[in-house]
Amino acid sequence: TEFLNFMLARQYGYNVNGVHNMGSGGIMLSMELIVAAEAQKQLYEPNLSRAQALDHNIDWMPANFEYFKQHKELLTKHLRVGVSLSTAMRQRDAKMFGYEDVVSAQYGWDGLERMAPLRSLLEAGIPFHIEGTDPKNKPLSIVKDAVTRIDRKGRVVAPQEALTREQAIMAITRWGARFISAEHLFGTIEAGKYADLVVFDGDVMKAPIEQIDQIRPVLTLVGGEVAFEAKP
Repeated sequence: TEFLNFMLARQYGYNVNGVHNMGSGGIMLSMELIVAAEAQKQLYEPNLSRAQALDHNIDWMPANFEYFKQHKELLTKHLRVGVSLSTAMRQRDAKMFGYEDVVSAQYGWDGLERMAPLRSLLEAGIPFHIEGTDPKNKPLSIVKDAVTRIDRKGRVVAPQEALTREQAIMAITRWGARFISAEHLFGTIEAGKYADLVVFDGDVMKAPIEQIDQIRPVLTLVGGEVAFEAKP
């Protein structure tokens, strides 16, 4: 049923958004489905309303990267992925069952590098952004995690998958707008775009990266209107 619904939606130019992929098999099935949907003989609407936007996308295996490489032109155009960095960096505990760090308990410590391989995704040309669905995972904390790869217990997780500070900031702003095919409305400060802005009490580009999450917002604008202003 899911397959047929997806194929039918694509025939009329609709996309899917928010589908949760929690594993390499889910990532692969989603990519295969997009390729199959675009290959349909009868597309009533040749253009998608937006790219197919899929959430979470953890556990990237070599086969996932290879499949993307084989269909890179099509998937770069039609696929957008959100990546759950917190799955590796801020693992959940299940203390009632006697487990801490349930992800590494399931996949092993080395398996954490597959959860959010940001550098590998970037180098492969896979259009991704870093999700911020956990209320505890504030935007600048995400930047810190993506650059330092230091987890909640002070351990370094897959340092080869680190982003630069500039890339990490783009991954929560510009690339997030790309995820919903709204680069023309959000993500950068330009004339004609919504004025969704945050003013901080420090310089996010120059502050020591280990302390960047200590910087606090003092003013927030949504659509050009003040939505938050810190008390003097």
